[in-house]
Amino acid sequence: MYGGMRLGLAITLLVLAGCGVEPSSPEPREGRPVAAPFVEIVCTEEGETRLWTPVVEVQPDGVHLDIENRAGEPTSFFGLGLDVDEGRHEEVVTVPPGKMKVACYPYSQHESDRKPVKYDLELVDPEGHWISTDTECEPGSMGQSTISDFAYPLGDGLSKDPVELVKDGVKGLGPEDVVEVAGYPEAEVPTVRVVRAGRVIATFGLVQADDGGLAIETSDLCASEGLRA
Repeated sequence: MYGGMRLGLAITLLVLAGCGVEPSSPEPREGRPVAAPFVEIVCTEEGETRLWTPVVEVQPDGVHLDIENRAGEPTSFFGLGLDVDEGRHEEVVTVPPGKMKVACYPYSQHESDRKPVKYDLELVDPEGHWISTDTECEPGSMGQSTISDFAYPLGDGLSKDPVELVKDGVKGLGPEDVVEVAGYPEAEVPTVRVVRAGRVIATFGLVQADDGGLAIETSDLCASEGLRA
């Protein structure tokens, strides 16, 4: 009798194993998250941050953003250098690759003691789109930064070619200096850098005028190199 019971139990277990019982899911593998092509971030009704894409791949024109602001008011986005109104927005910013903290920060919180909870965002650049904008001054040489005082809105730009704008507008360039686009090469308003003897000695941030032309807005120079914007 017991032999028959054991045989029946064995058959039952085989049927369950083969037909009705699914194996448990394997544990997720450790590893690097897949990089998304854009930052997807939501500012909730309570002004909190939801970052759905912690690792994002930069594009030739910058970092692409899909932002949804549900806070019911304009919101700053910490780490991204951007303010947006309520609603959904697609934006492109020129933040360099690397690790950073981001958070939405509604305007009503700016004057309060409440500070936003920041979340980790990593911008990766496997295709090498980013061209460094860091100056490399000689030891002992100080850096010098300037911001142009334009009367906004800026009506007329000086040039539509960023490299030619810097070549024409910056004094002290040598014949061997390389003037080239830096940052994200396909950015709507690019950065331009000057390379002398293999070192970046200056970078220039540009601004676009109403007529589509460009003007130099900011400069970061190695003071000892003799350049003047």
